[in-house]
Amino acid sequence: LLRQGKLDFVGMTRRLLADAELPNKVAEGRLEDIIPCIACLHCIDVRNKNNPVECAVNPALGREREYALKPAEKKKKIMVVGGGPSGMEAAVRSARRGHDVRLYEKDGRLGGLIPLASLVKDLQMSDLLDLVRYYETQLKKTGVTVKTGRAVDKADIESYRPDVLIIGTGPVHDSLKIPGADRSDVKTGAALHKQLKFYLKVFRPPALATLTKLWMPVGKHVAVIGGAIHGCELAEFLIKRKRQVTIFHTEDELADGIPIEEQMRLFPWFDRKGIVRYTGVKYEEITDDGLSFTTKEGEKQTLKFDTYVVALPMLPNTRSVDSLKGAVEETREVGSCINAGLIENAVLEGAQTGNTI
Repeated sequence: LLRQGKLDFVGMTRRLLADAELPNKVAEGRLEDIIPCIACLHCIDVRNKNNPVECAVNPALGREREYALKPAEKKKKIMVVGGGPSGMEAAVRSARRGHDVRLYEKDGRLGGLIPLASLVKDLQMSDLLDLVRYYETQLKKTGVTVKTGRAVDKADIESYRPDVLIIGTGPVHDSLKIPGADRSDVKTGAALHKQLKFYLKVFRPPALATLTKLWMPVGKHVAVIGGAIHGCELAEFLIKRKRQVTIFHTEDELADGIPIEEQMRLFPWFDRKGIVRYTGVKYEEITDDGLSFTTKEGEKQTLKFDTYVVALPMLPNTRSVDSLKGAVEETREVGSCINAGLIENAVLEGAQTGNTI
């Protein structure tokens, strides 16, 4: 439209925070090199909390000198285990600085939990998948050797003999530790992720998201156990697929990890949909009669549902880290394998590691 003379000026906000070079890259025809904004509102959230500006996908924002890429003093062989955002960011930055980098991912595709998250994120799906495509492009352009479908053990590390090992194997699911948690009508996060990963081998996320509107392995009345970001986003996903959802959470406040402005949209939407939320509860057991819990007022209740979905916060993957540690003297751990967090934490830690080797 600018070239056609229909517009004199185009202003952008968040997309220029994600990549300040966007206009130059467009002018040069380098669309594949643009860091995509994932519409996560992290930049607005930190502003609302009166913190220094940050971007989930651009760790250099506001820290441009600190994160300026400088050639490595000594070229090293680097092995990155894990193809999630932390591993990919560390690999790309290391390669740009002149290191010889190999990246291994046990699944058949890159992205870690991003493809799964994109299913739940709905309107953010294309933005998240664009981020994976961006990293895939940059890995190729920087000469990183990528091996997917490969789970790495110490024998692989000893065979390659890297100078530096970067472990970015991602988090693991927490489990519900009450009687009845192993019932067939209880769906754990790990089990659901395993099912979705299987179907993602056949369908792309947009197609699979459409299919979930036709069928899902959950009943009509669903209890979502866990009300932080994972539980609230899962609840929204299920509601849009015509499930009646009730959320249970042990903390007094829901939606930890969701930006305040997004909460201001989400909670009124929950109200319009008639979604009941119980906070400050203690889970007791799950039986044929339902989920028994104690309210924050001390009242014991039991409510029956067709399906109980466990959506507790993720945990660090200490077992994976411990299985690889000690194989290489210089070993770095990045992302959710050591500190289960959000995508902004993963990208930042990957950038910090890639910049300092």
